[in-house]
Amino acid sequence: MKLKRTKINKHLVKVSIGCELDQHTGTICGELEIDLEYASKFNSEFMALIQEYDQQIILCFENVPYIDSEGLWAVFDIYRKLADQGKTLVISNPNENVKRVFKIIKLDSKIKIFNTEEQAIKNFEGLKNF
Repeated sequence: MKLKRTKINKHLVKVSIGCELDQHTGTICGELEIDLEYASKFNSEFMALIQEYDQQIILCFENVPYIDSEGLWAVFDIYRKLADQGKTLVISNPNENVKRVFKIIKLDSKIKIFNTEEQAIKNFEGLKNF
């Protein structure tokens, strides 16, 4: 499992998830299921990656084909920890199956989900700390 933090502006970052980092392009690639095997590691590594000045975080699910209940709990726990710090978490690029799971358990009522990274960025435009 690999996570990569990419700064978009002073307060906005994107965190990408995948199974490997392409050494030539520096991009995260390879699909990674956020399930019982990876949920705890994902949670701890994600929180370690976020800096105190990161106020808005886009969690890119482009390489996540599947998420189970442990993975959902990990995402919700991250959301809760960030919200307690006054930070905002949104999700971008989920596939239809992952998006459906978020809707079924109504996690999309807490965490905004966007089809693209561009839509997620536009969500933050005009906000304080953008």
